[in-house]
This record gives sequence, structure tokens and C-alpha cells, in this order.
Amino acid sequence: MSIDLQNVLERIRPVLAQIADDGSASAIPIDFDTNVVTDLGLTSLKVVDLTLSLEDALGLGEYPIQEWIDEERAKEERGFTVRSIVEKCANLIAHS
Repeated sequence: MSIDLQNVLERIRPVLAQIADDGSASAIPIDFDTNVVTDLGLTSLKVVDLTLSLEDALGLGEYPIQEWIDEERAKEERGFTVRSIVEKCANLIAHS
């Protein structure tokens, strides 16, 4: 089953904005190239909050946070983007 990534982005954008909202992130547009660490300022604790919120918002089972972190650290190009979260969520939705 193919999942529309733009649709997934629209579904998780409010979750990202809520987790990142410390007053400074509200003016930052959240798109596929947004970096959750450098652009949105998510700390490791906020990343955990994000994964729990994604599980609730999308009706997912357990979000594989350590797997995602390991994959992003291994990338030669820019990692920890919203695109990587959207793709992981789409994969989880497709296989649920």
C-alpha cells in the first residue's frame, strides 16, 4: 500500500508544531526539509515526546525511536529532517 507523504506531513505538522513550540519555533515553516534538531530545536526529551505524540495522533504501535535515531546518525547528508519522520510514519502506517 502506498501512502501519500504530503498527507502524512499535514497530519503530523500540528504535532511537530506543538512539541517544538517554545515561542521561537512558531514562526518556522515546517516542511520536508525542516530539521527537527537545528530548525525546531527539539532536544532528546522532546524527540521522545514527539514519538509518543505521533503514536497517538496516527494510531501507530510503538514508534521505533532508536532505529530512527541510528538511521539518521548514519546518513552522510543532512539527517533528522521532517521528511525522515514522515517516511518512517508512512512505512509504519503501511505495515500496520
